[in-house]
Formats: sequence, structure tokens, C-alpha cells
Amino acid sequence: MYLRLVFAYREIAPSPELAPYVKCFWRLRTESAAPAVERILPDASFELIFQLGGSFSTQPRAMLMGELQRPVIVQPPANADIFGVRFHPGGAAPFLRAPAEELCDALLPMREAFDVEQRVLDARSTRDRVAVLESMLRHRFRSPRGEAVARFASQLIARHHGALRIRDVARIAGATERSLERAFALNIGLSAKVFSRLTRFHSFLRGESDGYFDDSHRIRDCQDFAGTTPGALLRERNAMNAAFVGNVQD
Repeated sequence: MYLRLVFAYREIAPSPELAPYVKCFWRLRTESAAPAVERILPDASFELIFQLGGSFSTQPRAMLMGELQRPVIVQPPANADIFGVRFHPGGAAPFLRAPAEELCDALLPMREAFDVEQRVLDARSTRDRVAVLESMLRHRFRSPRGEAVARFASQLIARHHGALRIRDVARIAGATERSLERAFALNIGLSAKVFSRLTRFHSFLRGESDGYFDDSHRIRDCQDFAGTTPGALLRERNAMNAAFVGNVQD
């Protein structure tokens, strides 16, 4: 059953030093008279999530969420209070200690990825939480192999709304298809083809471009990334998804 979810959502910009990697820090508070089911769509981004209050019972209180390839259906508690970090596609790679592809679809307790959980949960304000996380990220930074190629290629794919062929992406990026895929595996976590499909899917949802050659491809992507049909998805009102899901064009 889908009911209206009332929420307050706020984004905080990262420091200029981290802005190429971190899209935003965010805080989400929900108020709902009854439980609401929400569909969270994949968007090629890593997230760090800290549940400050009204936590989701089946999830860790603090967790790393790898980029998703399938939708996640959640039922938020009536009074959730959530703080998080959203990375640009590929932006989390310099702070990880494993290739991004190994964390695809992962939902890990924070302690398995970053030693920062208690400091963030104990912080008194959003500003203090941002300061703790920015300090940790600066300390962990290291440039992974293939970062420049993956960043250039992902931005190229986004500018063309996922319509470019992968061999053309590799050619323009000055890479072989094989080296392009290695760069995506290490940095993005998704293959270049899946990233292109996901970009095209989100462009369709935003009404910016419809790069689909026929209905069958549109329906397939919608089933894969949303678990429903295009028409049903466009009719849904998923307030939480609108807040959580960043644009893959970044």
C-alpha cells in the first residue's frame, strides 16, 4: 500500500576540495501517520548512511551502500531521522580500500568500511557531522588507477544521455574498450554498458531525452532498474526516492 510520506530534506554542499567526489551531505526527516512504502531506484552512486532516529529495523544503524543495480523497496518508520553522504558516480573510489565493483549492491555495516560510525552518531549537529566525515575522507584519499578515464567517460556518457556506443566512448576517451571496462570496474563499480543504460533510463524519467530505439528496450530497463513498467513507475509518487536518488549525469 502506497501512502503519502511527509518529509523534510536538506542538502549541504561539500568543501571545494571534496566537491569533485562528494555530491552532497544530506539530512532526511520523515513524518507519516501510517507506514509508507517507497521505491528507491539505482543511480550509480555510493552512499554513507547514518540513522539518527527511527531506524529501519532490518538495516544497520550506520552503513555503506554500494551502487545499486536493482530497485529497493523500503518502508520508512513514522519518524525517521537520517544523515548521509552521497558521492558522485565514481566519487567514492578514492576513499575505498577495495575496487568499487566488489561493493556493487552491497549494504555493509559502517565499521567494515570506515571507522567513523560512533563519532558521527555522537556529533551534536549536522555541521559537526560534516566536519567529522570531511576530515576522515581527506585522510583516506588516494587516487585509484583509471580514475581520469572513468570520470571523463562517465561524464561523456551522461552528456549524451546514454546514447553513445561503448566503442565510441572508448575511442573519444583515448582508451581501448578493455581498459575502459577496467577503469569502470575500479572506479564506478558498474560496467560502462550498465552505466549507459542507467543514464538513459534516468534521462527518460526526467523527460530530458528518450534514447530508446523501441518500446522493448524501455520496458526492459524499467523492469531491471525499477521492477515495474514505465507507465506504472511514472504514476507512482515516491517522495523518498525523489530525495535519495541523485542524477547520474553528475
